[in-house]
Amino acid sequence: MFNISFGEVCLIVTVGLIVIGPQRLPETARVLGHLIARVQRQAAGVKADIRREMDLEDLKSIHSEYKTAARNAEQSFNEQAQKIRTAVEETPKEKTPEEEKPENAPADSSAPAQR
Repeated sequence: MFNISFGEVCLIVTVGLIVIGPQRLPETARVLGHLIARVQRQAAGVKADIRREMDLEDLKSIHSEYKTAARNAEQSFNEQAQKIRTAVEETPKEKTPEEEKPENAPADSSAPAQR
């Protein structure tokens, strides 16, 4: 984390020993260690929050891409369905047997003729 050489550490310990004194130096070092650990945990928490936000933004962009793709697919499907409807409406209908009867033919040929 810190780029401190061994000589610099010895100098810091010597100055701390002179300023703080030999009796309070272990307690002060312990408190400093706890403070550094707390700062590292806070930094890790901030990094994790930033990473989650970035992932959330990625998910939102992916979601919008899928939404756009779904809209395009739906539009394409509707266009094809309309083309099929138009083609079906334009094809001539086949006549049923009742429609094919000539106009002069009797309405019901199965009935016995009247004499």
